[in-house]
Amino acid sequence: NRPLWAPTSITLIPTAGVSLPTEVTEDTPFGTIQYVNFMSVTKWGQSGRWTTNYSATAYSTDNGENFTVAPQSVRYNSFLSGNRN
Repeated sequence: NRPLWAPTSITLIPTAGVSLPTEVTEDTPFGTIQYVNFMSVTKWGQSGRWTTNYSATAYSTDNGENFTVAPQSVRYNSFLSGNRN
């Protein structure tokens, strides 16, 4: 589910993921938390080109059935050209 604050996307693409063990509790009944990094694509361009809105990390405590975006992890596209690494 898209958070209400998130810009509209054409698609969300996972870019990395990991599952970490944790204590079994009412909040984590499977004893794991899944984390996934993803990017939000807002426009597809010519072959091999796209425009992103933002990237972020989401987590799941129910074995990947539902994910919650961690708001502090959101990195918005700066809309500046060039390599900004």
